[in-house]
Amino acid sequence: MRAVLFDLDGTLINTGALYAEAYRRAFAAELETVPTWEEMLRRSPASERLFLLDWFGPELGDRVHQRMCESYEALAEELLGGFFEGVYVGDTPMDVEAAHRAGMTGASALWCRRPEDRERLAQKLEPRVWALHAPLELCARLPR
Repeated sequence: MRAVLFDLDGTLINTGALYAEAYRRAFAAELETVPTWEEMLRRSPASERLFLLDWFGPELGDRVHQRMCESYEALAEELLGGFFEGVYVGDTPMDVEAAHRAGMTGASALWCRRPEDRERLAQKLEPRVWALHAPLELCARLPR
């Protein structure tokens, strides 16, 4: 192995608070009733734009997405949680899929998920995907 490639949002950088506030502001600007964080999480967001299009349809979904991106950019300096400590890979199924399509070994960064969800998610991974519960677990798997 000559390199390890890393996802950024939610893997290298702790963006949870930033995303939550950016979504809240976008919803407040475009919707009469703002969904709760729990309602949003039940929809399992992955790709921000596709998630919003699926939930609100093309016109409103695009508007909410644009507002979310504007809020994300405006709040980044204030709310960005900094880097996670340790070694990082990817935190979504799309990251794993991208790794496989590139002929690489995929690893799922479960440490950025809620503790009560980590084991359930690990059980859903294909055997060829590394389930990482902590960043340092990656080091043990890399060839020396």
